[in-house]
Amino acid sequence: MGSHVLEKLRKANIGTVLGLAGFGVVVVIGLTIPLWLFTITSAPQSNPSIQCQSQQAATKTLVGTLRRAGSSFYIQEQSWHFIAPACSGKPSSNCVMTEHAQMLDRTVGQTISAGYCANEVVFYKVHGVTYFR
Repeated sequence: MGSHVLEKLRKANIGTVLGLAGFGVVVVIGLTIPLWLFTITSAPQSNPSIQCQSQQAATKTLVGTLRRAGSSFYIQEQSWHFIAPACSGKPSSNCVMTEHAQMLDRTVGQTISAGYCANEVVFYKVHGVTYFR
């Protein structure tokens, strides 16, 4: 029976064979893309604030001065604690600041409060506006 199929393929028009092969490729891709998207979208999202709240872990709040060092912003209390990147992951010599980073840059040297959970910043407050991560 297998030789019968091969014989028909040999006699078939080359366009038909290529069309069937192309259709098979499209079907395989069409079935794998939804499965791939499902696995990506169903992956747990890493949000420190949500994880902290769900685990009912203690959040510590620090109050200090907003500082910028290199390509990042920090709160200076007794020591320095990371707040947010200033330069979208680029070194300070190639700094491209987001609008939010520009706002933080304008408030360097002023008072800032920040909430931390497991050494991850979950929120910070500058000029009466609270930002959640």
